[in-house]
Amino acid sequence: MRKVFLSFLGLGDYKEAVYELHGQLSHKNKFVQVAEFELLGENRPEIALIFVTNPSKEKHFQALSAGLKQFGVTPIPVELHEDMSSEGQWKWFEQILAKINQGDQLTVDLTHGYRSIPIVFSTALNFLQKTKGVELEHVFYGAYEKNKEQSPIVDMRKFYDINIWTDGINRLTEGADARPLALAAEQSHAKQLPELSDKKLIKAFLGITERVRNVDINNIDAEANNVLAQIKRVRESKQSTPAGRLLLQIAEKKFISLGRENLQNSKLYDKRYFEHQLEVVNLLLQHDFYMQAFTAMREFLVSVADMFAKQRLEVLFLGEWQEKKGKKKKKYRKESRLRFAERFPAMLSIQEEKWDFHSPIDPGGENFIKVMEPVYRDKQNSELLSKMNDLFNGLKKYRNGFDHAWTGRSGMEHDIEEKGQQYFRELENIMIHLSC
Repeated sequence: MRKVFLSFLGLGDYKEAVYELHGQLSHKNKFVQVAEFELLGENRPEIALIFVTNPSKEKHFQALSAGLKQFGVTPIPVELHEDMSSEGQWKWFEQILAKINQGDQLTVDLTHGYRSIPIVFSTALNFLQKTKGVELEHVFYGAYEKNKEQSPIVDMRKFYDINIWTDGINRLTEGADARPLALAAEQSHAKQLPELSDKKLIKAFLGITERVRNVDINNIDAEANNVLAQIKRVRESKQSTPAGRLLLQIAEKKFISLGRENLQNSKLYDKRYFEHQLEVVNLLLQHDFYMQAFTAMREFLVSVADMFAKQRLEVLFLGEWQEKKGKKKKKYRKESRLRFAERFPAMLSIQEEKWDFHSPIDPGGENFIKVMEPVYRDKQNSELLSKMNDLFNGLKKYRNGFDHAWTGRSGMEHDIEEKGQQYFRELENIMIHLSC
């Protein structure tokens, strides 16, 4: 891992000055770069890249080289053309990239950056951090004009953390992934954006990431409520900052639809439950999690079937099954999804003369028929069940493809995104026909 110094030489008539960094003073000299090498002590870089134009190289480079020689460093000139066009700026950018290796530790001095070079350089630094894993140690500016007798060297390194935080929030909201945000909290300086370094908030973001990416449908709302509560807490704290509040607002907009009001009083399979499932499916589609989205769509349909199964069970417990013992009733209620709802798609799609619903928990299949056949024959539900059957069948091919990594076919289907949106619209239509 190299420790690399990057700086510029302009055409100015540099004056001698004593420079100050963290309370330490340099010897008097006219090059801020030499002062920085002196003041960094044992932490000074081992390689110095000096970006120059041909005129600035002729005017200053030899003297700068002599100043750095005392630290065992021979600076390397990198000559930039003075073309300020878009093409010229790209050449500057590419020259910077070519000189930096994977994982380099950079100390940058922007004091004598001229024209638009500092802008290009700042953009390049952000790019290098993301693509080459570069660690930014210092970004110096020698403020000679502020105090010509004892000029302060300002380290702007911490300001560049805004790129890390912004990327973290973007990954959270665009990819439902809080891991970059958690990493930013570890790597950056908490004083700049203290609310985003809050451990409880980061834990909440990681929790919602885990639930969404693993399609934990019934627990996403609780995690979303926790995220929203933590956002509210840190946003209203005394340490809250304008930039932090703005980033938190972006995150809040993403997850507010996933929370549920009066969560403790909500009921399984009420209207809000199904609306919430739709919101989760929509979120998964937005993030291109199609395998998870198709799974969640099918589970929406199974939830509808389970809602009917539970309703039928209560009717049976009041009628011909009223003599069943309490433990049996409790087991049927608890396992209604496994016993009845999961097999309902087959009842919708298979011709009646071929019905066979026997299973280890229902050897003759009679219990399944008693619970689900009245649902199947209810004319009030005919349109709803027809739409459910169509969607079950449409989803089946794609879910099987995902489940088997498309090995049973020549390759994956190429209309996955289109089908995802189509099936979501069909799911919204089914929601209209639900009376829950």
